[in-house]
Amino acid sequence: MKETPSSKYYIRTITARGNFEVFDADQRLWAHLNYPSWLSAKAAGEANGRVLEIVPRNVFNSKFDILLDGEDVGDIVFNWKMQMIIRLLDYQRQERHYLLRIKGVFNQRFLLEDDIKNPIFVMAPRFRWSKMRYDYRVYPLETQYLQSPEETMLAICTYAANLYKTRKGAASGAAG
Repeated sequence: MKETPSSKYYIRTITARGNFEVFDADQRLWAHLNYPSWLSAKAAGEANGRVLEIVPRNVFNSKFDILLDGEDVGDIVFNWKMQMIIRLLDYQRQERHYLLRIKGVFNQRFLLEDDIKNPIFVMAPRFRWSKMRYDYRVYPLETQYLQSPEETMLAICTYAANLYKTRKGAASGAAG
């Protein structure tokens, strides 16, 4: 599992359902998120020592609430460009907005930016054929723009990236 030295975090998918774990470069577990069933959009786990839950807010699964220790601290919303807008309370309980978007066509990556387009980190997916699932390497760019714990944001972004891949697969299956 040892990744390139520039990769600060590594996200490993541990089940076909999409459950995942976030490790740092020293292979310490920082976060994990589990889905209760195959088709569930709800996920729960732990990030940075706090209980993290992400639950759908509408029937179309286009809006999701983010709960930390049972308190609503933000949400994830898909816009019409299939970008993910993440609203999250920061350390001072002020609302911050982030955008998780796709970069590249054949070598897709997920880029997290703050509300004034400062890049924070890139998540590079790696498909593991033997397991038929994606793992991610995370390359920090400018984490000083991140006003929330990195590990919590990584768990939230991984959830959103997995949801994007699921939607993209469903859309291409329906079109074909």
